[in-house]
Amino acid sequence: MSVESKLITALAATNLPVALDTYAGTASTYIIIETWTNPIWHADDEPEYEQVMIRVHLYAPLTQNLTALKAQIKGLL
Repeated sequence: MSVESKLITALAATNLPVALDTYAGTASTYIIIETWTNPIWHADDEPEYEQVMIRVHLYAPLTQNLTALKAQIKGLL
């Protein structure tokens, strides 16, 4: 299971659309996930490990109270 699929599965509990990199739907509140990797700890000209960087964006109207939703997302991650 990839990092992206684990994140999508975890964030499904929010009942919000979750997309990788770009959301093309019509919902006004949604989550975007960005991931990228950096090779680290090189030996014999090869990386020994990959560092995975994750960024989770919550998009919502300015008038929406997001306090509980942000807490839920933090708990799920």
